[in-house]
Amino acid sequence: MLKHQNKSGCFYTLYGHLSKFSLKNNHVGKKIKQGQVFCWLGEAHENGGYIPHLYFQLMNDFDESLNDYPRVCSLSKLLAFQKNCLNPDFF
Repeated sequence: MLKHQNKSGCFYTLYGHLSKFSLKNNHVGKKIKQGQVFCWLGEAHENGGYIPHLYFQLMNDFDESLNDYPRVCSLSKLLAFQKNCLNPDFF
């Protein structure tokens, strides 16, 4: 999960299905420079047997006390989920 901040505010990006090696040199608060490689796709044995791929999600807000952000939700939480998750077409 990365926090992106500029003069007008911030948003968050979530990167899923990465290699465990990606965690080795990353930590909360680490600064990532534009263009810097900071993660790698996980192999099938790290992704429940799925071929290597990236799960990418954009969000307005993230409860930083959590360790993850749900990628699916119940119907009762759908409106809040849709309001918080950004459309990547905007970017």
